Amino acid sequence: MSLFIAAAGLFCCISGASAQQLNPVAVRGQMVDKNTRLVLYPASARNLANRQSVFTDKGGYYRLNAKQNDTIVLSYIGYRADTFVVRQLSGTEVHNAELGVEEHFLQGVEITSKYNAYQLDSIDRANEFRHILSVENKDLVDKSKRAEGFGIIFSPFTRYSQREKDKRKFKQQFAQNELDEYVEFRYSKQFVHKVTGLTGDSLLNFMNKNTPSYNQLREMPNEDLIYWTTERYRTWINKK
Repeated sequence: MSLFIAAAGLFCCISGASAQQLNPVAVRGQMVDKNTRLVLYPASARNLANRQSVFTDKGGYYRLNAKQNDTIVLSYIGYRADTFVVRQLSGTEVHNAELGVEEHFLQGVEITSKYNAYQLDSIDRANEFRHILSVENKDLVDKSKRAEGFGIIFSPFTRYSQREKDKRKFKQQFAQNELDEYVEFRYSKQFVHKVTGLTGDSLLNFMNKNTPSYNQLREMPNEDLIYWTTERYRTWINKK
């Protein structure tokens, strides 16, 4: 009888542990800018173990399921990612993140013979957010069923779901960020300082009023950009 009781007790312990392992941990929190405290939306929360990913809502809050020892990555375009390991066995684990702006390579420096600083940063960003960028946007018309004889199927609930809206918004922000990063790389503070000699607030004020567009910079070789900046500086200094 005692052997039966011991075996039953052992079975209950194993069953209880297994049940605990099967219960997901609800990981939740908020992502904000470290300096401004503004919420980050749509930021990405990703579980590397089960490859689940979610976006923050407009309040910067996220929630996803995990298990103990799963690795979670919280990231937003242009910011350093926050990576942590789930500690709890079950229940809810709260992890708020204050993300800081990502530091770039030295502006204008050739890091390798093949890639410059902007290109290396761009490659890193593409790899970091590949789990979002590689997923195609849902169309209003689902064409995947046509080959199976279903004809045209409209899928407004998929196309206009909050996740699809967030994904499209994220991709738009990513594309715009790539343009901004290129402008910052080609027309950096270091570059403008070397050409004009300006520093501090004077440098910032000049750049705020005299920054070429992305399309202009794509067409300008460095020699033309130096000339362009010099001419804008002469006009700007004469107006003061």
